[in-house]
Amino acid sequence: MVQHNLTFTIAKGRQELTKAHSDYTIAYTTAKQLWLKEKYAYDMKKSRAVLPTKWGSQPIGTEIIKKYLHNSRLNVQAATICQTLADVVDGSIMIAEGKAPFQRFKDFVPPPAPGMNAQTGENMAQRQHRIEMEYRKQYNVIDAKFQKSEGDRGRAWRKVMKAQADINSVSGNTRGARVTLSNYQTIPVPVIRSSAQQSLSSQYIQQSAKLTPYTAPISTLTRTPVDMSKYSIAKVNQRKSADGTVAPVSEPKKDKDGLYLRPAGRTRKGMQWDAVNGVWVPER
Repeated sequence: MVQHNLTFTIAKGRQELTKAHSDYTIAYTTAKQLWLKEKYAYDMKKSRAVLPTKWGSQPIGTEIIKKYLHNSRLNVQAATICQTLADVVDGSIMIAEGKAPFQRFKDFVPPPAPGMNAQTGENMAQRQHRIEMEYRKQYNVIDAKFQKSEGDRGRAWRKVMKAQADINSVSGNTRGARVTLSNYQTIPVPVIRSSAQQSLSSQYIQQSAKLTPYTAPISTLTRTPVDMSKYSIAKVNQRKSADGTVAPVSEPKKDKDGLYLRPAGRTRKGMQWDAVNGVWVPER
């Protein structure tokens, strides 16, 4: 259940963050364009109030500008350039001397980050990272306990097989898969029966959309009289759960995000692949 929550949180969080990033980019661009438009209007209004030519005064400029204007008085374009330069110089001097106060336009304030929590101060990305780390910590603790219990179960299984070998050596039992003192350690430990899904509460089953995660088929020690194909109807029914989901023939691999990769080959008729639980589910 913790692994399912972790995988679901990663997949859902990535989808929500992608959408939030796209919406924030649009909001940021819109706010920036509006600020630039207001700043341009403000600067133009202040310029009209500061430049001498805007309120009917003849600009003076610098000595170089005066000399250039005198030499180019017959050239309309050159005279216009000289007057503009002199206007800028005189306006700048007035602002520097405090004769014409020029307040700076307000700084640009970007829109707040999406999903900001006022109580914790976390945004959406920070909250997603914290929840994911909590699930990873829980999963690591449970996985360590599981690995320890699997080691204990393996040792207990070898003791059972050794006891069975001792019984067979005394009773002379030759039926079925014979366990001897020479091969009892090589007999694999049987797969744990998937009883966890049956004991889950109805609330969790509704949250997980009533899907049974992948469970490897239970191995047996006895030999079957008929070697049926792994794709036969009987084998498919063994991998089929009560909710209609079908586990693949072999355990699927996971990608770096913890999602199950789709098995190679054709899609099962009338079904689709569930990457979160690693099973084939009926199409809805």
